[in-house]
Amino acid sequence: MEVHRFTAHTGQALEIDVCYACQGLWLDHSENLQLPPAAVVELFRLLHAHRSDQRHPLQARMDCPRCSRTLAQGFDVVRTGRYMTYRCASRHGRFSTFSSFMVEKGFVRHMTPIEVQDLAQRVGAVYCTSCGAPVDIRKDHACPYCVPLSRCSTRTRCARPSTATPGPTAPAPRCPPPWTLPTR
Repeated sequence: MEVHRFTAHTGQALEIDVCYACQGLWLDHSENLQLPPAAVVELFRLLHAHRSDQRHPLQARMDCPRCSRTLAQGFDVVRTGRYMTYRCASRHGRFSTFSSFMVEKGFVRHMTPIEVQDLAQRVGAVYCTSCGAPVDIRKDHACPYCVPLSRCSTRTRCARPSTATPGPTAPAPRCPPPWTLPTR
């Protein structure tokens, strides 16, 4: 995890922890609500700059970097759709994947079944945002390497990791929990 500093609506400094390998963000309690639009755009530019970094699947169990309690998987809903988060029961914060963060901020929305069907006819395959493997959307609605279909939370994004071999060739190393975060 790398710490990146942003300025909140109030002018105070925010430190957001970014893991490029697992494509996730650790947001301390309510930090996601304190980011002004300019900071969100700056964060997206940062994520885009690391889009080709090596990726690792999420761990099946993730712990809070502050108290080491297991993070609870849950969902939030915004105008553009439902997205997955992993929260600390002690309210220290939450872990969010890059794709969930983009849904939360309204930059990405879930496709309708008609849009998925049209895309499947035109391109046939897309790449998993987690492991980078090709997903034939004519027959699969989730990455077969990351998540079995029965455990996928949406039709467009593989959300929960499994013990399946990630990627089309060799298994990728997993991000080691708990994360080591700097003391603030």
